[in-house]
Amino acid sequence: MLNHRLDGVPVWAVLMKAPGDLPEDGTIEFVVTDRLTRVDGRVLYPAGARVEVTIGDTTAQDATIRSAVRAAWRAVDAAEQGDAFDGVAWDTWWDTKVVPAGVFTWFPAVDDPDVVQAGSLQVQVRERLGSRRGREYVIEPRLSHLDLPIPGVNLATVEVPPETAVPSPVYAKGIAGGVASLDAAGKVPMDQLPPDVGGVLGDGAVSTAELADAAVTPAKIAAGYELLTATQAAKVAALPSDAQSGAQVTAAVSAAIATVLATAPATLDTLNELATALGNDPAFAATMAAELAARASKADALGVRFKTSGGAWPPRPAGYVRVLSVGADPSPEDQDPGDLRMIPA
Repeated sequence: MLNHRLDGVPVWAVLMKAPGDLPEDGTIEFVVTDRLTRVDGRVLYPAGARVEVTIGDTTAQDATIRSAVRAAWRAVDAAEQGDAFDGVAWDTWWDTKVVPAGVFTWFPAVDDPDVVQAGSLQVQVRERLGSRRGREYVIEPRLSHLDLPIPGVNLATVEVPPETAVPSPVYAKGIAGGVASLDAAGKVPMDQLPPDVGGVLGDGAVSTAELADAAVTPAKIAAGYELLTATQAAKVAALPSDAQSGAQVTAAVSAAIATVLATAPATLDTLNELATALGNDPAFAATMAAELAARASKADALGVRFKTSGGAWPPRPAGYVRVLSVGADPSPEDQDPGDLRMIPA
């Protein structure tokens, strides 16, 4: 895109003094330690490369990169602001604020299909600023950076993890402090995995040969199952099946019901039958107490005293009648002059 030999990825930044909007003083140093080889055998950076760019120096800015970034940035702002976008004011801002504080260069894409690369093409960046402490980090230009709204790697947006000896951007692919990248097959290379990941699989390494289809057999799976301890196997065997669980629940419920019913007759072994026998009266006890009290009052009004067979007669005041209900002639001790006897026919 930007070079007739390789796909170039813009690397740019606009650095201002803080606080304020004055251009920062200083330089940005780019260091490439690895050589870059094309598929046709030609080599770029045979002994590495080091480039130091002065911030705001237009002679050190790549004019093609600067023009591409400007066009994309202007289009983004125009789309966001709509009718409020002032093109003249924006152009003035670009010429007087951005360019004097800008760095515009490029580097080959590490995933360029025309590149044969044994490792990752990492560009070390060192900021040497006049007003504040600069940062050190690593970037990996990739073809995907060309698809951003403003194409390329914007150094001002690189986030550097704190407390690292050699900080690196958190977005960086396949390097310490960054995130893993995918290879041509869409997989994460083993050399990008943390060293402690293999620990969860045991002390020994697991090779691809051991995971091959021919290496994983039913016999080996069965052998692995037999490695379960006797305690674990016993616990598994003790687990009830669905049918056993249903039978156990039924038996437990039946036993609880039997305990509640005890020896109740068949006509009184349900709540409905008990309620019917009590006249469906939720205040049955109070109702019975009231009924008994009413009957006692009526007996007193009639001057009647009742005696159960074999019990002692209550005192008989003058004018009262004793009523004795017996199934046959009462015994002599139950008789008294003036008794009224009720003998069933």
